[in-house]
Amino acid sequence: MDSDNHIEDLITNGLEVITKKQVFHSDGVDSINCPNCNNNMIDSDWGDLLEKWYKDLGNDNLKCSSCKCEFPITSYNFNPFWGFGYLGFNFWNWGDLKVDFIKEIESLLNVKVKLIYGRI
Repeated sequence: MDSDNHIEDLITNGLEVITKKQVFHSDGVDSINCPNCNNNMIDSDWGDLLEKWYKDLGNDNLKCSSCKCEFPITSYNFNPFWGFGYLGFNFWNWGDLKVDFIKEIESLLNVKVKLIYGRI
């Protein structure tokens, strides 16, 4: 039996294409680490900076309390991973995406594709 045939047994398979500015995340965040020194900035005012980024309200930089470097909030490393952008694909009731499929999307878009997993 082909490993992809289980998809046909699911009640709903879906694909949503998101083409607007969006924060892509699963649920919650455990840490927000500085891209320079890896210091966890979870206790900072990062939520306000996300709103500034989302609404184009100006400076969304976060200054690290450890190394004092300043980066846009979207440059910080969110754990679990969060993505920031204008294009996303939301698959539901699909099996694992094949590496070749992801590479083909990366080639078409000329950007690195990042996967964010979530479950309801």
